[in-house]
Amino acid sequence: MGRRLGDDTVSTVADTVRKRQLAEGQAEDPYQKVLARVRQRAGEVFVPAELQEPGGEVRARLAQLIEEELTGYRELARASSLTPLVGEMEELRARMESDILGLGPLEGLLADPAVEDIVINGPQEVNVFKEGKWHHTSI
Repeated sequence: MGRRLGDDTVSTVADTVRKRQLAEGQAEDPYQKVLARVRQRAGEVFVPAELQEPGGEVRARLAQLIEEELTGYRELARASSLTPLVGEMEELRARMESDILGLGPLEGLLADPAVEDIVINGPQEVNVFKEGKWHHTSI
């Protein structure tokens, strides 16, 4: 995922740009638009049990679906007035895979060995206990 507290990562920059685009009247977040399309296609290709406990073959096919949709959207955005996706292809693919197969943005926190506890107080407030202190996250 690439998202860590205190780091200025591409994910944080991409999230900030997306939020600004939405605040400026963008009707729909382009990431969410592509994610919805990937979810739709995944629902057509896989049975739910395959996505709950995906093996290597399912992950590879999902990665291919994500890549196709990201590439298709980027080409369409270049040729029209659509808002472009922000971020590197690998970062977006990993984020979409986490959103579909895992716990989305929480995956990065769960993978961080320094995070001892995670408290979710609502959709806009996620805090972690790290290095002996509570920290508010941007998730």
